[in-house]
Amino acid sequence: MVYAAQGKRAEALQIIKELEEISGTSLSEAHWMAKIYATLNEKELALTWLERGLATGAIAPFFKDDPVWDPIRDDPRFAALVGKMVVPETAPKQ
Repeated sequence: MVYAAQGKRAEALQIIKELEEISGTSLSEAHWMAKIYATLNEKELALTWLERGLATGAIAPFFKDDPVWDPIRDDPRFAALVGKMVVPETAPKQ
């Protein structure tokens, strides 16, 4: 994300490639890939990775107000994805 924020697009895309290799079919790094794409203002790719990660359970509920999501926050698909998140209930207080 730092490379993306610094405008070092090639380096950020290389990190995404490495994350894809690490992640394999489990999509374990989908959250980071979505964040990097959002930081690069690659809205379609950020939303695609969020959708894939949430659909497979690779992405746990996340903080929707995180500034990293600002480039895609106004997209109705982002709101739909946030709505699909299953937030675990907290244990009742004793």
